[in-house]
Formats: sequence, C-alpha cells, structure tokens
Amino acid sequence: MADIISTLPDDILCHILSFLETKQSAATSILSKRWSHLCLSVPTLCFDTNLHYQTECSKFNDFMNSVLLARDATLSIKSFHFKVAYGCLLRCPITTITKWINFVIQRRVEYLYLHLSPSGSYPGLPVNILTCKTLVVLKLSGFNVEKGYSSIVLPSLKTLHLEIIWFPKLRDILMFLSGCPILEELYTFDVTFCFEESLTFTAVAAIAVVAMQNAVVAARDSLSHSLFSSNRTQSVATSILSKRWNHLWLSVPTLCFDESHKTVKDPITSLKFKDFVNSVLLQRDATRPIKSFYFKDSRYYDLGCLSIIKWVKFVLQHRVEYLCLVLYTSRDIPITVFSSKTLVVLKLSHFCTKEGYSSGVLLPSLKTLHLEYMSFPKLGDFMMFLSRCPILEDLLTSYVFFDYDESLNWNECNCLSNLTRANILCTYSFFPLKAVHNVRSLRFQIDQVHYWNNLIPTFHNLINLELVSLKYSCKFLVKFLNQCPKLQKLDLHQTTKTKTWNKKEYREREKWVDPAVVPQCLSLHLKTCNIFDFSGQPEELKLASFYHAIAIFGGLNLNLVFGGKLFLLVLA
Repeated sequence: MADIISTLPDDILCHILSFLETKQSAATSILSKRWSHLCLSVPTLCFDTNLHYQTECSKFNDFMNSVLLARDATLSIKSFHFKVAYGCLLRCPITTITKWINFVIQRRVEYLYLHLSPSGSYPGLPVNILTCKTLVVLKLSGFNVEKGYSSIVLPSLKTLHLEIIWFPKLRDILMFLSGCPILEELYTFDVTFCFEESLTFTAVAAIAVVAMQNAVVAARDSLSHSLFSSNRTQSVATSILSKRWNHLWLSVPTLCFDESHKTVKDPITSLKFKDFVNSVLLQRDATRPIKSFYFKDSRYYDLGCLSIIKWVKFVLQHRVEYLCLVLYTSRDIPITVFSSKTLVVLKLSHFCTKEGYSSGVLLPSLKTLHLEYMSFPKLGDFMMFLSRCPILEDLLTSYVFFDYDESLNWNECNCLSNLTRANILCTYSFFPLKAVHNVRSLRFQIDQVHYWNNLIPTFHNLINLELVSLKYSCKFLVKFLNQCPKLQKLDLHQTTKTKTWNKKEYREREKWVDPAVVPQCLSLHLKTCNIFDFSGQPEELKLASFYHAIAIFGGLNLNLVFGGKLFLLVLA
C-alpha cells in the first residue's frame, strides 16, 4: 500500500504533528528519512507529564533540552504548552524551567500555557514573561508573582487566564492588568492577594500611569543594552558585577568550553557541566549569531555523544563561523557539520566518518580546515571531503587514517585550486601530493606521510617548504626540489622534536650524495635555508657543505641550528 501521507508537503505534515504531544511527535522521526526531521519544525510544543522520582526528572530535563536545542533557530515557536506535576520527593526546578521559557519567548511565542503543580511552595513567575511583545494568549497556573518587577509590558496580549496565582497586594494585580492595553478576555480562579483599604480609584488610575512610564523606561534600557553589547564580555562571572552586567554575557558571540584539565571526572560533575552548557545555550538571545564555538572534551570522563551532537546542531543553526571540536574518544562527526553554509574555520580532532558521508559534504564558505586523529573509510572519501570545500585556503592533517583506494582517479586529487597553505603530518596511508600542488607554503613530515615517489607534482607556486624528519633522504630531497622552481625558503628537520638518533640509525641512514645537477630553485630563487637538529655528524657536514657552496655563489643565507641555538651562519 502506498504511503500517501508522506507525500504531503512539510507544512501540512507539521500541522498534523502539532496536534500531538511533543513526545509523540518526536517518535515519528523513526518512521523513515522523510519524517526524521519534521518534528523539529513543528510550531507547537506540548509537554504534559507527572514526575515522581529524580531519575524521571533527569530524563525529562534531558528530553526538554534535546528538543529545544535541536530546533531550527530560524523557525518561531507559535505555541508552548507546559504542564508538569512534581511528586513530594522532588523540588520544582524553576531555574531550569525559566531557561526553557526564556528560550521560547526568544522564538516569538504567541500562545503560552504554564501549569505547575509543585510539592512545596509556588515558584516565582519568570520575569521575562511580563515583557514579551509577541504573546497573544497567556495562561498561568501555580505561580507566585512576587514584588520587585520593574515593568509589565504585554502589548499584544488579548487573552489572560490566571489560576492559583498569588500576588502580594491588590495594587500588584492591578499593575499586572494595566500592562495589557488591548486585553479582551480575562479569567481568574483562586487568585490570592492582600486587600488594601487605602487604595482608591484615583490610586488605581495612578498605578496605570506608572505602568506606562515603566514601559518607556524598559524600552530605553533595551536600547542601552544593545549599545553596550558591542563590548565583548569574556566570562559569565561578569554577571555578578551589577544589574547592568546581568545579561550582557548572553550576547557574546564567542563560546568556549574547555574541560580537558578541569572538573569533569565523574557522573555528577559531568551532569553539572552538561546543565551549564545547556543553560548557556538556552538563555542566549535567539536573534544574535554565534560567531565562534570552541569545545574541548574532558580527558577523564566521557560526556556522551548525544549531548555534543545537540550542542553542535544548535550553534550551526546560529550561523557559527568558527567551529573547533577536540575530543579524546573517537566519534562520528555530526552530519549537520557537513552542510554548513556559514563555516569559515573548521577544526576537528578524534572523529571518524562513515562510508558515503563525504558525498553529502558542502562547505561553500570554508577557508581553514584542520583535521587531527581522523579516520575516513578510503582515500576517495577523504578526497571527496576536500573537493566539497571549493574555496579552502589552509589545510592541516595530522594522524589522518584511510585505506588505499586503487580505483581513485588522480584527476580527482586536483580539486583544491585556492589552497595556499598545507601542513601534512602523520598520514598513515598514501597521500596524493597532487592535491596540494597549488600551495605557496607546505610543511611535510616525510617519515610518516606515505607518498608515491614517481607522483611528485610540480609546485609552481611554492615559496616556503618545510620538510620534517628528513633523515638525509638525499634522492627524495633533490627530486622534490626539482619540482619547486620558485622556492625561496627551505627548512630541513632531520628528526622530529620527540625523537633522537642512535648510532645504529646513523649507520643505516641513506648516505648524502651531491646531485649531478643543482635544482633550479637553489641557483635562482632560494634565499634562506635552515637546517635544524644539526649535530655535526659527517653526513650532516656533507649536506651543509653542499648548501654552503650554493650560498657562496648564489647569495643564499644558510643557518645551522641545534637545540634552538644558531650553530653556524654563512652569508654570501
């Protein structure tokens, strides 16, 4: 039987799902790929549950955070229905609930229904509800409207239902109502307040005037906030400086979470850290983009893949341009990273990709790509990944793994026409140097990067070359230099920083032999040659003598460096 429902347009399907509770709506995502993301676009969110134990409460909080953070940031939330009863063993987490409410208010919510049944005293009403400009219908139950609200401005509110609400005094409820200038429907049930005998009808009118004045002050404060938001606050801690600083940090365009050497070491600290990140993301101004997101995982405790994926999806929806994700346990890359139109810089560590993922990559704005401890199924998948970054300029690979792909067409490697700088280190498979032949600057670790000697392309634009762990590979060095006609600076590292040579390795290394023909770049363009890790061994002296002769006749600056100190300098 044909699936007629799945052929309907997204708008109609989302409208159908809006009649379901959000938990039921989310369950439809397993039906097929057609339904996998529809629930994230439903304009109506409905949560109705009873919680009796802490484990139930924790699961519900995780579900709420996942639903809100995964939503498309460009879509508004028309309706938010939240009805939760907390058992006698639980405290009502009003701080967490306030964050959720602030989130939907930023998404231009029009219908807001909040019904809390706490086991203890009624929680305070979240203050941002009282200044929401988009609310048309507001229904509240189980709240305490405390003193101290600076303003109540609900310019669009037409329907107000108050049930089991406590106000300090009669003037407070009158002030509340005076902030709803176009109110058409009012329903009250079990609304409690202290009667004031001294309150006259004249006083009631005066309260309305004060309410309007407070609205003007609120608008002025909003303008002041927007002016000062250009000053980047670097820490949430600044919120304690004064009321003026309370919310400025929520507009900072850069987010950095580094737990590599810090406090996340067990399930309790992991849960606290997740709550902190969720709080920061949920409280942000939905209209402001997140320019930069840096996340470094804990070395001591696994934070879990689902939380990280949820956070990454959220910042991608907020037009992030710089994304750095450093993990200590290999995981699949969140698939939404592959199709970001705003990413300019992407740095990934300890991720893996599945076969076929690369075909869905499209990063039209990406200019810098750093990959460390990454695995791809095959070389073809890696090259496909790079080819979908059409304006890439800076590439770093370190400990990148992929299987050799005999079916690869070498024309597929000629795909990075805008690449200017490449740092190729520790690639445990054959790496096609043709992929980086357009660069102006190249760093290349010879003992780890496997290459085809007969497939060294001509580097027509290469000016700066750094060869790491050369080990006196004279044949390779000469052959490589012959392919660099415009080279101006050459850095040679005999070993890596972490490795020292023993006598056996010195005996077994390739002997340096002066080439019969000097490479063109050495005689015409090369200006500086630095030989690092120089220790005065016989083969090193032969290599240095070769360059010394070029230095005398070609105007080359030759520097021999050992232990970070200049050992010998020869100027022509």
